[in-house]
Amino acid sequence: MARWGVQFNLALSAGDAPGRYFRVPGRPSLGSRGRLDDRRALVMVDEWLGCELELRWAGAGEVAWAPVETVSLSESGFERIYQGSALLVLWPLRLRAGATWEMAIELGFGELAAGDPG
Repeated sequence: MARWGVQFNLALSAGDAPGRYFRVPGRPSLGSRGRLDDRRALVMVDEWLGCELELRWAGAGEVAWAPVETVSLSESGFERIYQGSALLVLWPLRLRAGATWEMAIELGFGELAAGDPG
């Protein structure tokens, strides 16, 4: 068995600020690291911008995320600066010789409804 993976690097306005999170149990911040099995979508929410990004795919798979950061030297010393989130979607793959496999992935962008905190 093998695994097939696709990575997306997506960014909203901030990583660990209030109101910026993944719409999964516990609402981890966009600057966090995490992993979930048996998923068909992952939503990133930015309440400050009033929007959300949704990555969805046809077959259930594993999704993992981690921050994309740069290191900067400021007056207070070295600090990490959030640049975005790396999303990795993985599927188990078992193919016989000559067989093919297809997967559809969609990225959607939408506004949060008024009064909807995500």
